[in-house]
Amino acid sequence: MADRSINVLAFGRELARFEGHLEYVRSHADERWEPAAEICAAFLALLRALSDGSEPVAAIAEAIRVHDEHVHKSALVRERHFARSREESERRMAEEEVSRKVECPFCGAAAGSSCRTTGAASSARSSHRDRFRLARSLNDGAREATSEADLAPKP
Repeated sequence: MADRSINVLAFGRELARFEGHLEYVRSHADERWEPAAEICAAFLALLRALSDGSEPVAAIAEAIRVHDEHVHKSALVRERHFARSREESERRMAEEEVSRKVECPFCGAAAGSSCRTTGAASSARSSHRDRFRLARSLNDGAREATSEADLAPKP
């Protein structure tokens, strides 16, 4: 490696710019770029520890700790996201099951079958909500009738 003299003022300025860039990437990385955020956090920890005068081995150990901490947090966030997705999927499946109990007033799908959509799915989805509301109200009415029958005096 060629021996180059280092301009201390320029080095400080470039180090601050580099740290700023790493911090920006770390804080703006989304789910697709989690590994970049984790590596940026570790590299920032390494640079800061070395700048503070830590021993190189201690600085590297701190960087590894920070990296592992970010990986663990990312895994927790991912798991919460997947749990919400599963819950949402289960809720939609339950709604679909309830809505299949009645005929769809929008597309005419018979009870027990899925709605038939025509055109844009988003407009059809909002129109088919009437089917779900109708089925739910019938389902709620059946529940109320059952609970009233349970409360009625028995001979």
